[in-house]
Amino acid sequence: MPHPRYTPHRQAVDQQKYRSPAGVLGCGHGRLVGRLLEAIPRGRIVGVDRMPAMLEELRRRAGTQADRITCVEADLDVPLEGILPEGSVDAAISVATLHWLQKPRVLAASLRHVLRPQGMLIAESPAEGNLHEVWEGLRMPGVKQMPRARYSSAAVWRDELHNHGLVVEQLEVRRIPLVASKDVMVPYLLLLLDPMLTAAAVEDKWSLASELCDLLENRVVYRRLLVGARLAFEHVRGWPAS
Repeated sequence: MPHPRYTPHRQAVDQQKYRSPAGVLGCGHGRLVGRLLEAIPRGRIVGVDRMPAMLEELRRRAGTQADRITCVEADLDVPLEGILPEGSVDAAISVATLHWLQKPRVLAASLRHVLRPQGMLIAESPAEGNLHEVWEGLRMPGVKQMPRARYSSAAVWRDELHNHGLVVEQLEVRRIPLVASKDVMVPYLLLLLDPMLTAAAVEDKWSLASELCDLLENRVVYRRLLVGARLAFEHVRGWPAS
């Protein structure tokens, strides 16, 4: 089952005409970086992630293309000013990272710092209410009552980006039903549930995931937040107001 995060975002990457360099925020081991290396054949990519192991794996996967990638170890809840130069990227791209951040205001300020005039942000992340049906299903016996996953609020990102000089061109939440056969859906649910399950035998975990799958009856909805924005000329530091 293609993960709903990645297929539409690959299409968005392919449709954009990027200049170099482009920054990938929360780059992980390079799933999106590889796509950008194809989209910008002679360009450079700046990959930002807080986990050194992810950056090392990104370099390994890049192979002969590694010299086109600048890896930056940084926490996106900490300002990028002083880590990356001002106006250093033409685009900032992010998949499944916004919902991990505790301080949207910090990232909005970092975007204002690193983007060139009219530089763009393209971001995609789980949205508020994502997988609501699964979290409700976790009330079943055998599952710890854990705090629900924290997902991005569209209103918060709209306000913070606007307050930091980015013109929001796209802001929407898409609902994507996850419809799949049970033999595909159970492993997917198990992946989501595993950190929350009590210390049970493996077969019991599969049993719980199977029971939850029957309960949900293909009613699971993935809610995706899509954000597109550009840095306005008049908000670039040192740029004269029109």
